[in-house]
Amino acid sequence: MEDEKVEDDLIQEVYTYLTVKRYPDGVSEGRKRVIRKKATKFMISDDGMMLYKHKKKQKVTCTGVRAYLFRGIESFFD
Repeated sequence: MEDEKVEDDLIQEVYTYLTVKRYPDGVSEGRKRVIRKKATKFMISDDGMMLYKHKKKQKVTCTGVRAYLFRGIESFFD
C-alpha cells in the first residue's frame, strides 16, 4: 500500500513537471533527477491527459496512464 502511494506521488510530480515545468518546493536534487528521468517516458495530450509513450521501431504510440487528472497542483508551490 505504501509503495502505491509513493508511485502515485511520483506520477503527480511528473505530471506537474510536464504541465507547469516546475518541481514541488523542497524537492532534493536526487528526486528532481528521478522526476526528469520518469518524465521522458510520458507526454501530456491536448486535453490534459498524461500518456505513456511506447517505442516500437521508430514509432511512438501512447496509452493513457490514469483516468483522473491531478487537482491542486498549486499546493506544491505554496
